[in-house]
Amino acid sequence: MATPLSLGKTLQPVLLLSDETRAYLLILLAKHKKGLCVQDLALKVGVSHSAMCHQLAKLERLKIVAGTRKGQSVIYALTKNPTVKHMTSILKVVRAL
Repeated sequence: MATPLSLGKTLQPVLLLSDETRAYLLILLAKHKKGLCVQDLALKVGVSHSAMCHQLAKLERLKIVAGTRKGQSVIYALTKNPTVKHMTSILKVVRAL
């Protein structure tokens, strides 16, 4: 039987999707396989650069996204983590409703 602690870890990726900004961020990154820089993501989502960095840091800690430095920019893309595939599938279903 799952304990509250292990259940919390299991649900963490799903809870990330409850935030509209993070959900839209994941949709954008799923569409742009090669990734996008922080500035482009912030502009497309409509939030400040620092707010986007905050959201990306949460996703990076859970290994949902990974950043790669290109010159002065950091390009973020979805990882190959199996959880990411499930999260993007959930978003596709929700958008179809």
